[in-house]
Amino acid sequence: MASILPPVRAALERRYLFNFRMPARVFQRMVPVNWLPPQLIDGQAIISFCTLQLRNITVAPLPTVVGLSILSCAYRFAVLDTTQPVATPAVYVPARYTNNRFGSWFTYQGFSCPHPLIQATISTQAGTKTLSITHADGAPLFDAVFADTDTPQSTLFDTADRFASFIKAGVTSYGNSIRGTQLTRVDLRKTETAFTPLVVHSWQDQLLSAQDDGEIVLDSAFSTAGGQYQWTYHGLVAAEQPVRALVPVR
Repeated sequence: MASILPPVRAALERRYLFNFRMPARVFQRMVPVNWLPPQLIDGQAIISFCTLQLRNITVAPLPTVVGLSILSCAYRFAVLDTTQPVATPAVYVPARYTNNRFGSWFTYQGFSCPHPLIQATISTQAGTKTLSITHADGAPLFDAVFADTDTPQSTLFDTADRFASFIKAGVTSYGNSIRGTQLTRVDLRKTETAFTPLVVHSWQDQLLSAQDDGEIVLDSAFSTAGGQYQWTYHGLVAAEQPVRALVPVR
C-alpha cells in the first residue's frame, strides 16, 4: 500500500541514544516478523532508546524555519531487512511517542500508526542531565541520569565514529500500525554532526525491564545535535501475523 503524503522535515536540536545489548534470541522474541532478524555487532543484538528534541517541523517543500517543536522518542531495534536483494540494515519500531497533541493526532491520521502522548522533561544540574519520560497518565516509560564523557563506555563501539556509522546505516524503519496485520514503512534521511559519548549513572524503563531475564545490558549512550531530518512515509507492508504491542498505548 503506497502513500501520497509529503515528506515531513525537522531541524534536530538534540538526540540521545541509550543502547542495550543482548543475545539474538532475546531480541528476536520482541520482533513480530521473521524477515527482520537482528543486525549483530560483535555477536550481540542492539535495542536503543532514542529521544529526539525537534524544532521547526514542516512538510515538504516548506523549509524548516517555521513549524512545531516537539520531543519524540521510540525504541529502535537494529534489524536486517531480508526482503531486499541483499540483507540491509534497517530499524523496527514497536511504538513512537510525542509530547505534542497535534503531532500525535496528525501522525495517527496520516501515517497509519499510533503516536501516543507522553510527558517529558530534560533538566541539567552541574553538568549532569536527567531525562524523565512518562505516559500521559503519569505511568513511567524511561528515565536516565547521565553526563558527557570523553571516551565511549561501551563493549561494542570503541569510538563515537563507529557508533555513528552504525546509526547512519539504518535508513528504513518498520513500525506497528493501527492495522494489526500490517507494518508501516518510513525512510529517515538525516544529516548529523559528531556524536558525544555519555556516561549513564542510572536508568530504568518499561519495555526492557518487562523482557529482561538478566541478559539485557546497557552497553553505551551517545548524544548529537544539529542537522536536518526528513521522514518519507511509504505506506503499509504485510506482516506474517497480527502484531502485538510490546509497549501499552495508554
